[in-house]
Amino acid sequence: MGKNKDNAFFKVVELLSKYGFEPSSLRINSDLEFVTSSTTELRNNLTNRKLGSDINFFTKKKKKYIIRQMHQDKSGSSWMKIDSLAKELLEWKSQLKQDSALFFLTGEYLGSDEILDYCYKLEKELKTVGKIYITNEQLLKKLLQEGRL
Repeated sequence: MGKNKDNAFFKVVELLSKYGFEPSSLRINSDLEFVTSSTTELRNNLTNRKLGSDINFFTKKKKKYIIRQMHQDKSGSSWMKIDSLAKELLEWKSQLKQDSALFFLTGEYLGSDEILDYCYKLEKELKTVGKIYITNEQLLKKLLQEGRL
């Protein structure tokens, strides 16, 4: 699964790059310390988890985006984490003063109509809290083409 997940991630990064997104490092403004997954004192206010390597940062026209990938090729219960991971990402967005959060789903199973319908409803609910997009590659392309990101 690791290879499929990595390939899917790089495919999405390539797509974002085509539309002007650039990878960025996150800095804490007050002391200019680089924040990485090993920064111990930085914890999510909602989950108390550290900033993980599955969280990435991009910029586009001075807007800051925090991005997370979830991958699942086969059926199972991992998709049930979508709620908590999306809420955690939204909390990171708020804590780290990012403009938007992008939670993209990769893998054959997460592309099913039932999962995407569920994610659409979840995104609608979470947008009352903050700017988040829960998407797959096809929906991401559409958002980018329409200039909504």
